[in-house]
Amino acid sequence: PKLPIPTIEESLERLKRTAYPLATTQKERQELDQACANFPLQAQHLQERLIERQQNDMANSSWLQIWWNQMGYLQVRDPVVIYVSYFFLLQVRDPV
Repeated sequence: PKLPIPTIEESLERLKRTAYPLATTQKERQELDQACANFPLQAQHLQERLIERQQNDMANSSWLQIWWNQMGYLQVRDPVVIYVSYFFLLQVRDPV
């Protein structure tokens, strides 16, 4: 399925919901608010490139598909059967 590209504001709201509970002092919360206030201007160019990628290069697919397949599956060097396959079962053996 095609995944929608979240807006910068939607991404910041998700970040705040996750990060605020981790901020233990008022200073940390203020710094987080300041960083979130500065982020839209900093991220605008990348957001535009992402939208352009979706409209041009990935018009018939999800904008995330190639990255997900490459980095999520093909570049990972972990044992795939153990970490990915939900139907794989390790049997517990009795000590000899």
